[in-house]
Amino acid sequence: MKWQNVIDTLRSPAYLRPFRPIPFWSWNDELDTKRLCEQIEWMHEMGIGGFFMHARGGLITEYLGEDWMRCCDACCEKAAALDMDAYMYDENGWPSGFAGGKLLVDENNRDQYLTFAVGEYDPAAFVSYEIAASALKRTNAAIPGARHLNVYRHVAVSTVDILNPDVVEKFLTLTHRAYKKRYGKQFSQKLKGFFTDEPQYFRWNTSYSPMIARYFREKYDEDVLDNIGLLFAEKDGYEAFRYKYWSGMRALFLENFAKKLYDFCEENHMALTGHYVEESSLGTQIMCCGGTMPFYEYEHIPGIDWLGRAVGNELAVKQVGSAAAQTGKNRILTESFGCCGWDVTPRELKRLLDFQYLGGVNILTHHLLPSSEYGQRKRDYPQHYTPLNPWIQNGFREFNDYFTRLGALIGHSTENVNVCLLHPITGAYVDFKRNEPDCNIREQEQNCDREIERLASEHIPHHYVDEVLLQKMGKAENGALLCGACRYEYVLIPTMKTLAKSTLALLEAYVRQGGKLFMMGDAPALLEGVPFRWPLATNCTWQEIRAAQPYTLNNPALRSSMRTGKEGTFIFVINPSEKEQSYTLSAGNAQSVRELKQDTVTFSDPLSLTRTLRPGQSALLFPSTESPVTEPAKPVLRLRGPQRLVSATQNTLVIDKARFAREGEDYGEPTELIRIFAQLLSERYKGKLRLLYEFESRIAPKDLTLYAEDMNTERVEVNGTAITPYGTLPHEDKVLKYDVAPLVRRGNNSIAITVNYYQSDDVYYALFGKGVTESLRNCMVYNTALESVYLAGDFGVYPVNAQPGETDATLRCDGFVIDERKTEIREPVTDGFATFAGDITLESEIECGKEGCLLQIDGRWQTAVVEIGGKTRKLLFDTAADVSDMVRPGKNTVRVTLTTSLRNLLGPHHFIVDEPTTVGPETFDLSGTWVNEQSPNFRPTYALVKINAF
Repeated sequence: MKWQNVIDTLRSPAYLRPFRPIPFWSWNDELDTKRLCEQIEWMHEMGIGGFFMHARGGLITEYLGEDWMRCCDACCEKAAALDMDAYMYDENGWPSGFAGGKLLVDENNRDQYLTFAVGEYDPAAFVSYEIAASALKRTNAAIPGARHLNVYRHVAVSTVDILNPDVVEKFLTLTHRAYKKRYGKQFSQKLKGFFTDEPQYFRWNTSYSPMIARYFREKYDEDVLDNIGLLFAEKDGYEAFRYKYWSGMRALFLENFAKKLYDFCEENHMALTGHYVEESSLGTQIMCCGGTMPFYEYEHIPGIDWLGRAVGNELAVKQVGSAAAQTGKNRILTESFGCCGWDVTPRELKRLLDFQYLGGVNILTHHLLPSSEYGQRKRDYPQHYTPLNPWIQNGFREFNDYFTRLGALIGHSTENVNVCLLHPITGAYVDFKRNEPDCNIREQEQNCDREIERLASEHIPHHYVDEVLLQKMGKAENGALLCGACRYEYVLIPTMKTLAKSTLALLEAYVRQGGKLFMMGDAPALLEGVPFRWPLATNCTWQEIRAAQPYTLNNPALRSSMRTGKEGTFIFVINPSEKEQSYTLSAGNAQSVRELKQDTVTFSDPLSLTRTLRPGQSALLFPSTESPVTEPAKPVLRLRGPQRLVSATQNTLVIDKARFAREGEDYGEPTELIRIFAQLLSERYKGKLRLLYEFESRIAPKDLTLYAEDMNTERVEVNGTAITPYGTLPHEDKVLKYDVAPLVRRGNNSIAITVNYYQSDDVYYALFGKGVTESLRNCMVYNTALESVYLAGDFGVYPVNAQPGETDATLRCDGFVIDERKTEIREPVTDGFATFAGDITLESEIECGKEGCLLQIDGRWQTAVVEIGGKTRKLLFDTAADVSDMVRPGKNTVRVTLTTSLRNLLGPHHFIVDEPTTVGPETFDLSGTWVNEQSPNFRPTYALVKINAF
């Protein structure tokens, strides 16, 4: 049977194997081979297919030293034993290229960038120009009465010039070749390949390289300095110069970095993967690499990243999916989930991945799976995918298996596309100015977004064609445009200002052969930046293009694609919106669809072509000529009112304020630790530091454990009595456990911790050094980090002075108090679980009819298990469970176990926005914003996220 064959295929380990997730495994501590190998075993149990060994902030073991290499040896051997793939991340932190700082020692290796000023002639400038009425005229001396544009060249302090082939050779020698030297003939057996992360020319200002001067001499016989001022001024010839400049920067990047890394991996039978930075807009791509699509030719597994929870920008995923199809690559990676925050749910993660997999992505790299979570490490762009995170214990294997199957289905099929859109990025070169708002290309960005939305909302499958790739692999053939492995019957020209001569020549040949061309907006007025008259015109209608598509779907809020593989043809439909969406599908002679149920790997009966998707849901639909069955309507029931508390894992209280005293001082007023830390950093304090944490308890708990991280700790006291640890947090030997129940009393209590506080000069340079950018901070290790302490036990934690937050999903409070647990719960956060992370089981009744029902579990939880009549059902990707086979007519007792996140325990608590959707270390500690112990991003009250399920 056809449907059973698909099911058998999707259960085949060999079919699934290439598409299993490969997480960023953050090596961020003193490395220990035993612990690392245990973590690999855990990853294997969780359905993970490999890992990227990723040096990252917090790393204490010397990067690329002998101990580092021994850990690599052990992990490669363990991966081989478990049939997993060991990959190497090619840098310590990011962006790739500076070899953990080793290449920064020689100033000749470093990036360069340009700034400018208008005024009198400055003999110290890199180059100066007289500003005439319509032109810039280079000058080596002051022109009396004239205004001058002075351009200044600067040398970066924390990034290197990867447009320089000599620098890239040094980088390869220090990293890739070091592993090759160690492993010799077994190199490609030990390591599957390398991940390069966010390589870029200098993005923080207008980038420059001595290589561009050589490029202009060799290609144009020009001195680039004759006109480089046109990067900053709209004078005669500026469009043509900017077009040549940014085209040249991209060409140098491709040839001298991307191709070199690719060729090394190709020669050594390894895979190069990774992603280039800021793929999601035209301006950010020009800022960093000139346009990402040509770089995917030089990756065996092209990749992107996707930061934060936002869904909606299709540019990044459409670019990589198009280039991969054109270059014949069926594996596409996404580094996803960074910056999402601790409370992002599996449902939101699914929405993010569905959106990307729709465009062809099929391998997940989780950001982040840290080897350690103490100190600064737990604030490294969470959430994290480790046992510390409560829902990971309950659903991580199912999560990984789900996207492995979806990835395999995508990877073993091709998208049905007959439309291509010329990529508009080179059209933005002519207006691009790095330091202007929106890089001076807001109009181009808006046009691009509008045209993307038009195609996507009307469900017209399409690819981008990039001009660099088109010049290499494009041709016109029998009225079609070919780009590599892809053939297009319709070519769309977006609104763009300029394009390449080679592109125009190819389009003219295509039209002469009868090719269909459609202008989506204003025609280009420039050819490589030089004014010309556009010779082509629309020769087909939009209705004709729509009619030529293999299916239609009548809801613009949804997104869809059709793909064909040996498993058949299927349509992937997703609902990225926050509302329920209905639609009707039309696909050839289909009378119905069979939906592939990913979680159970089963097919539905033949269903109607008119369907509904709840918010964030998706469907894999296989068109069928069978008659549809009747789908009975089922009422939706919600849990309402107070719930009886059945059980909960240990409750937790976070204490993130302390009185502090330097050596020889008395304690001051209670102050948030992030403010104390900022103050000590600003004054470069070194010496003894006493921290007095205080909390109020209305009971004397019989079960009470203190968790306190080792902060170069010398002494810990509770209410004046010195205590010693009796163990550590599982998997975290720097988080110490103390039994404090005998010492805690009703009323106010104190925990005094004495630490030996210091930071190295390297820390201060990374934080405050002039001109330092993120690369050095990304591989920095605090010598002393001031951390919250945590109390755990069988008690309730209640917010003090709770107030409404910025949204219905948040609340604020002034602090917390310990008291007895309640037996009835309306809102867990206000009813005793304010800073809780774990499982809470609640019970209530529902009334059901004979037709059965869907049980809707509202609120912000991670996973849910519904128990009725001795049967259970888990919710991982949905908020509603069909419990028709679990209930009986009339009253039913329902138990729901909710797994909650680490958000209210670990924060951020004091950020100016109650619930930021893009979260990084600075969202917690507000680094870079403190002045005299004050920050515009600081709020003294606590912000919590409600569960609000009932």
